[in-house]
Amino acid sequence: MEDRLLQALAWLRWVVLANAVVLNVYRYDNFERPLLGMGVVAVLVLWTLLAGHWYADHARRGWPLLVADLAVAVAAMVATPLVKGADFNASVPGFWVMAALLAWAAHLRWQGGLVAAVVLAGTDLAVRQDVSQSVYGNVFLLLIGGPIVGYLAASLQQMATERDRAERAAAAAAERTRLARAVHDGVLQVLARWCSAAATSSASRARSWPGWRRAGERAARADPHPGRGGPVPGAVPGAPGAAGAARVVDLAAELTLLGAVRASRSWCRPDRCASSPPLHRAGRGGRCLPRQRAAARAAG
Repeated sequence: MEDRLLQALAWLRWVVLANAVVLNVYRYDNFERPLLGMGVVAVLVLWTLLAGHWYADHARRGWPLLVADLAVAVAAMVATPLVKGADFNASVPGFWVMAALLAWAAHLRWQGGLVAAVVLAGTDLAVRQDVSQSVYGNVFLLLIGGPIVGYLAASLQQMATERDRAERAAAAAAERTRLARAVHDGVLQVLARWCSAAATSSASRARSWPGWRRAGERAARADPHPGRGGPVPGAVPGAPGAAGAARVVDLAAELTLLGAVRASRSWCRPDRCASSPPLHRAGRGGRCLPRQRAAARAAG
């Protein structure tokens, strides 16, 4: 934001310089020392050219440049009685001094604008013999214009900083949302495929075990009235049999077999398999047969 303000100020310098050059050439007869007066105008032109380039460079934009800019404006005002006489009406730089005032306000905010305004106003009052109404108006505008411009520059800088911070926060939040969605969807897809494959494999293995069928047969024989669907402790109603009569299934036995199927997919741990008998060890793939599976086979 400060760069844009100083860039606009560079163009403003040329505008007020053109105004000063035209007025001094038009009032050439008011000079008691015309050559010295034109020399002061030439210094203003040279400084305007150099200040535009130096303010554009961040390395040179500091106290030395600001002090030099204000010093040139003060020197031009002090030289006015020397080239025009003590009873002059308009100073040689004229409105050109506002460029130094605005530079201080843009770089040092309202404090810098106030300091530059006090220095310029005090110099203007010091070099004059009489303070007219127009002179008082110019001094008043300098004193209120510098702090106001500095305050506005500080407000614009704060708004730009808050806007940049909000844009960075919004971009970071959008990136986190995108990454979270990608990771979440990827994990869900992997888990869904794994659960589907595990369920299919477990069901096919469980149906192929003789112990599964024998557990169901034993549960059916344990019911004294299979046709009536009498309750059996630890049993739940199952699917109808081939003859159309309801049969019951031992829920505990089925859960034991299902747990054995799922546990058989876990990897073997040395602390479990090393202390287990050979019946509970697997010979291929490093997998450990759980005790539930061995118990189910022994029961069958």
